[in-house]
Parts: sequence; structure tokens; C-alpha cells
Amino acid sequence: MNMRESSTKLRKIFLTTLVILVGMFLLTSTVIAEEKPFKGTILDVCNMSGWTVTEPIWDKIDEFEKFTGIKVHLNEFPFGELLRKQIMEGALHTGAFDVLEFAGGARIGEIVPYVIPLNEYIDESWGLDTWEKDFAETYRNGCTFDEEIKFIPILGAAQIIFYRKSLFEDPKEKKEFKEKYGYELQPPRTLSELKDIAKFFTRDTNGDGSTDLWGLIFPGSKVQGMLIVYGMFMGNDIGYPDEHWRCQWDSSHPKKRLEAMEIAKFFYDCVNVDKVTSPSIIGKEHSEIIELYLAGKAAMMMSWMHDWWYQITWPEVVDEIGETGSAMIPSQTGGISGSNLHAGGPSWVWAISADSDTKDAAWEFIKWVQSDKIQKYMLSPKEGAKGSFAPARTLTAEWAAKHGYVPPATVESIITRKTNSRDKVMPPIPETSKILHELFGSYVQDLLTGSINPEQFVDRTAEEINQILKDAGY
Repeated sequence: MNMRESSTKLRKIFLTTLVILVGMFLLTSTVIAEEKPFKGTILDVCNMSGWTVTEPIWDKIDEFEKFTGIKVHLNEFPFGELLRKQIMEGALHTGAFDVLEFAGGARIGEIVPYVIPLNEYIDESWGLDTWEKDFAETYRNGCTFDEEIKFIPILGAAQIIFYRKSLFEDPKEKKEFKEKYGYELQPPRTLSELKDIAKFFTRDTNGDGSTDLWGLIFPGSKVQGMLIVYGMFMGNDIGYPDEHWRCQWDSSHPKKRLEAMEIAKFFYDCVNVDKVTSPSIIGKEHSEIIELYLAGKAAMMMSWMHDWWYQITWPEVVDEIGETGSAMIPSQTGGISGSNLHAGGPSWVWAISADSDTKDAAWEFIKWVQSDKIQKYMLSPKEGAKGSFAPARTLTAEWAAKHGYVPPATVESIITRKTNSRDKVMPPIPETSKILHELFGSYVQDLLTGSINPEQFVDRTAEEINQILKDAGY
């Protein structure tokens, strides 16, 4: 081969190599572009400031941004401002936020006009059949308005009972209880059993003449006390309004009125008659009454206490008060959860703003947050973890319970409890917030302090609810 032929061959090799390298570069660029379809997109996400549930999300947000090209900008607000701020921006159509986050309780209906339907996104990403299988009926119903899915559940709020297993399983305690009440000491199956057990464990343990072990505690603040009492109303299929927009426990509904009175009497007696609940719970949030339980001052605690499951299972807590068990709250007759705060829907939800310019990117974020990987990361114990939560997806909840990350009773309640019609228990009308948070909550305070008796509580709340609904034109 002469020099000219050699030079030509080298040029061909060079050009071929160059073509291959350029092709590989273009192919790699295409792959990168495909992996980052939203490169340069800025997503405004709302979040409650200081919320332990969502803290793990932000630990992993760099992974989401790296994979999608989406830059997440957090807009954090205290609980009291979070919903109000999002409703205001929605009403003004500012497009300030893309992903919305808020409590899905009495006021959820107020934000429905400002969010988009998610049916097509869900069907394309998960399939509507998976949506139906993997999210409990009560969550799906609470997120659906006029057959349009407007929200994705973040977590639930099934109210449950925590009890000290060291007391319930003590042979001496079991023997004395059976001798006194005629049946085995175990997690309560009816409200009467719950009251018996609370009476049994309420005692003066050090002989100083004052109670230092309470049989049952629960939050008694205006809002959270209302949620406990109304939660038991809901769990016993008592809500408002009826088909004629009248309160279901007024005098025209004698059976429901009697059932409501029994529930009111249970709470009234706990503090004022049987004195199995410390009066110090009145006005306190569950973040405050948890301290009583952690200090070994209560045999049972009733609320959505899965938020503190991590703390209750810490070795130093177990060393102090023993292991904690969980149980569903019984109804008057037993056999069904007597309190189920999420009967009207999930506790917290995600949504996409109707005014967002990046709706597809917003869905990518929600889809990522709801992925199995991120959900399990959010639930797995970490150093310094402050709280847990009840996951919305059934399979995730079962996994978390199996690994001890959430109380078993929370999952049992989510799976077994069938929802009432949301329109019966917590209708998405503007008046619902006023009725529950103001009217009902104020009367719960009066009930717990003994200012009114159970019959007055039931009749006065019914009368005023009827008046509010009438004045509103329902």
C-alpha cells in the first residue's frame, strides 16, 4: 500500500469514527432530553411549614429535579394560612401556585372551583382500575366531585385507640378485671366496654389521694375535641344533613337523636361523672395530651395518634411505660369502627391549580410523591424522626403496618370501614366549616366542662344547625 492509499484509508477511518461519535452524542443527547422532558420548568408547590410528614420529600427532591429537569420552588405557610392563601390566589386566578396541598376536611369544597380534574392523568399513569383497588373507598369518594377526581389523597386520619399492653396483659390486672366485670380484659368492642376499662384503670397509684393514672384521654380543644366527638358521630352513621337539609339528630329523627345523645353522654361522663379522663385535656391539642401518655399517666388514649407512633415505639419510651397496642374505636353496638374521621374523605390531599401553566409537570411531581419508593421512604424510621402518618394507598399502608411503621388499627380502620355519603356526614358547602369548627366545637367545650348536659348538647346543636341551613337557603 502506497502513502496515498494509506492516507485515504486513514481519512475514511477518521470520518467513520467521527460519524459514530457524532451519532453517539446525538443519541445520548436525545436520551437525556427524553429523561428530562421538563428541563427548565419551575414548579411552585405549596406545603404546610414544619410538617414532619412532608419533610422526607424535600430530602429527596434533588433526585426528582435531576430526573425530570423540573426545579421545585416551595411555598410554605402555617396551617392557619395555607388553605386561605391558596383559595385567595385561585379566586384571583394569579397562577401563583401549581401544586396545591391542604387538609381535606370540612372546607375542601371551597377549593374545588380552582383545581382541575385528574381522571385522565390517573388513567394514563396508573389506570383507573388501580385507583379503585389501591385507594380505599372513603378516600376516593372524598376526592370525587360530580364524577371528577379533583384530589389525590396524601394521608388519612382514622381515629384509633392506643393502649398500654403492659397493663392489659398483666395477669393480676386481667384477673381483677374479670372478677369485677365478668368478662376478659381486652381492647374494647363496645362503648360500654370502653367505659368499663377506663373506670378500671383510673386510680391513685401512689396513695396521695389524687388520680395519677387516667383510664382514657383524648384531645379536648375546640377544633380537635370537635373532631373526636363528631368523628364518633360519623363512625356511627350520624351526620348532617338529611335529604331535606335538616340535622339528622333533631327531634324529627328520634332514633338518631337518641344515638347522638348516647355518644354525647359518653364524653360528658368521661370528664364529669365517671372522671376517667383528666379535666386537663379540655382546651388541649393532641400534641399536648400525648405527653400525658408518654409519661405513663394514661392507660388508653383516643385520637389519630399514628402521628406519634415513632415516639411511642422508641426504646426509652417502651422502657418507661411498656409496649403500646392499637385498636379500632368501637361503636355503641360493636363490630364497626365507632370513630372514623376520614368517613368524609382523606385528611390531606394534593391538587393541581386550574391556573397553572405547567399542569403536566405538576402531575409528574404528584406521581413521583405517590410512587412506592418515595412513600416507603417517607414512612421508614430515620434518625431524629418526629412523626409518622397513615398512608393513603392501601398496599403502602399494609406494608407500613407489617414493618411496624404505623399502628395496625389504622390500616384496619382504613380498609374495613366503608364511607358514608360525604353529603350526609360532611357536605362540601361553605356552611360546613362554620357548623363544625365554630358551633359544634364550642358546644363540645361546654359539654366537656359540664356547662351543659348531653341532652342540651344534642338539642341545641341540632336547633342551631337547622337555623344555619335554613338561613343559607337549603
